Amino acid sequence: GTFKFNNITITGVLSNASGKNFSIAGNWLNNGSYTAGNETITFNGSSQTIGGSASTVFNHLNIAGTADKTLGNDITVNNILTLISRNIDANANSKTVYVKGSVARTTIGHIVGNLKKDIPSGTSVTKLFEVGTLNYSPVIIDFSTITTGGSLTIRTDNGDNSNIGTSILNASR
Repeated sequence: GTFKFNNITITGVLSNASGKNFSIAGNWLNNGSYTAGNETITFNGSSQTIGGSASTVFNHLNIAGTADKTLGNDITVNNILTLISRNIDANANSKTVYVKGSVARTTIGHIVGNLKKDIPSGTSVTKLFEVGTLNYSPVIIDFSTITTGGSLTIRTDNGDNSNIGTSILNASR
């Protein structure tokens, strides 16, 4: 079943070991500790904040509703982040969305600001970063060989960097 909430404020410990799905129309403020189970958390309100004094780890996260969501603290998504015609604004407060699994999106929906993903060791490794500013501007990184895996954080910004003319990057791309 799914539990429906307006706002959630965690000040102690909230454990979702039974894996109940949450549908949230208001804000999520984690000022304590949240332990995820095998649930899906869906933000389906208008302008919502996902924040608090502690970062939150979600198992499955759906971003939906009538407006984009703003991060007030870093979040991690262990499995699937689904963007249903909505963005997550991580840029406003210089926060990061860390996706350890995958991102699913409709034709609209991306991360504005920092998106972090794990990069495995191997050959011919390709990673798609679902980022943008006002518009979706995905970044695809191709690695021929990675000896030791790690993570990579990508973001897009409006305009060119002031040093683009003296770099080896192609400014027309």
